[in-house]
Amino acid sequence: MTTQEIVSKLWNLCNVLRDDGITYHQYVTGLTYILFLKMAKETGAESQIPEAYRWDSLTAKSGIKLKKFYKELLNHLGENCTGRVREIYQGAATNIDEPKNLEKIITTIDGLDWFSAREEGLGNLYEGLLEKNANEKKSGAGQYFTPRVLIDVITRLTKPQPGERCNDPACGTFGFMIAAHQYVSEQTDEFYDLDADTAVFERTEAFTGTELVHDTHRLALMNAMLHNMEGTNTLGDTLSNLGKSMRGYNVLFFTRGRIDKGNTQEVWFYDLRTNMPSFGKTSLLKAEHFAGFEAAFEANDCHAVQDERWSMFTREQIAEKGNSLDLGLIRDDSVVDYDDLPDPIASGEEAIAQLEEAVDLLHSVVNELKMLSEVE
Repeated sequence: MTTQEIVSKLWNLCNVLRDDGITYHQYVTGLTYILFLKMAKETGAESQIPEAYRWDSLTAKSGIKLKKFYKELLNHLGENCTGRVREIYQGAATNIDEPKNLEKIITTIDGLDWFSAREEGLGNLYEGLLEKNANEKKSGAGQYFTPRVLIDVITRLTKPQPGERCNDPACGTFGFMIAAHQYVSEQTDEFYDLDADTAVFERTEAFTGTELVHDTHRLALMNAMLHNMEGTNTLGDTLSNLGKSMRGYNVLFFTRGRIDKGNTQEVWFYDLRTNMPSFGKTSLLKAEHFAGFEAAFEANDCHAVQDERWSMFTREQIAEKGNSLDLGLIRDDSVVDYDDLPDPIASGEEAIAQLEEAVDLLHSVVNELKMLSEVE
């Protein structure tokens, strides 16, 4: 069974929970609580979980006893454990009211082909679930999940290097940091090309983040764990005093100046919206859609790039437009260009003439009908 097949099977379980009034986002959060226990067993990491609350204890119960035990489990792991377990389960609650639904989910998860899942990567499986959730408009989760193809493009362009510190101050489900971690891993033969200290640094310190929304923070923690990442992932508001402590990071998606203010001279735009398909389930966003942007971004002279989608505005031009960044859009072929429309006065006169001609024609028809009526 492939990762995609497992993801589809897990996602279809959401249909079981419709009677409980559970949303897609609640389902993924609830599924995370259960998957954590199963994956801890599959990866040999159950030592961090009290023996009485491990996967086998959960599968041994059914019916009302299972429901009561599951609630007790959530509370115990959130209140009495430490580290990542406590972070994921703190304040956790279940929205699954029907014991038979809870039992069906646990039984289905227990019966999946976890050997194949481990071979393809448990992290990939979990990201597949997060992507399913994000693609459901009703879930509202798209704001927390950036499409992986876009994440990969930005990661390739920023080129994080071994020994650098990377941070996402609004990390959502931690996708950017996972992609950066994988990029460095691929460039260094899974860190085997690095010395021991740097390899440990990459796994435990190099990639960090902060997320404001508690449930999304849980998803981020789970995502990081399944990708063997142990960097700090904080629950908090980056725009509060917490943000002031975020210093010393190396990877930025812009050119940093020598002073704190007044560095921006030019802002470049790439319009990937106008005259493009409406991306979604039937029209997927793909890497090739970003080929022009990548070429323009990495050009030796950005000003020499010949691509209508690539444009630049100076800081002064932006100020003249009220400091709005709603700029850089090319001509939309689906919208009528008013410059190409005929003179409105001439158009009006032509319309009047056509209407008068139509009225005359109607008068003729009415007169003929009257004459026929008189004959009869």
